[in-house]
Amino acid sequence: RKIMHGGISICAVDVEASAVLVAEVMPPLATSSLRLCYTRPVMDGDAFEYRATPHHRCRTLGIVEVRSTVAGRTVALAHVVANPLD
Repeated sequence: RKIMHGGISICAVDVEASAVLVAEVMPPLATSSLRLCYTRPVMDGDAFEYRATPHHRCRTLGIVEVRSTVAGRTVALAHVVANPLD
C-alpha cells in the first residue's frame, strides 16, 4: 500500500516528546500515556515533519502535544503524558 506504518509514527512521537521534556534541573520523565490520532495517511515518498509543543513540565508531570505534517497539512496529532522514572 506504500503507507507509513503506525508504529513508526508512535516511535517518532515518543522521541519528539521525550526530547522536549528533557530538563537539566529536574528528574527525568518517561512516557506513561500516548494518544495518537491520524487525520490522513503518509504515503511513500512524502516528506513529513514532527513538531512538539510542551504544555506543562514539572518534577512529576510532563504534557506535550506533537503534530505531524506533510506539506503544511496535519497528518497526525498526539497527546503525550510523562511521569518520573522512579
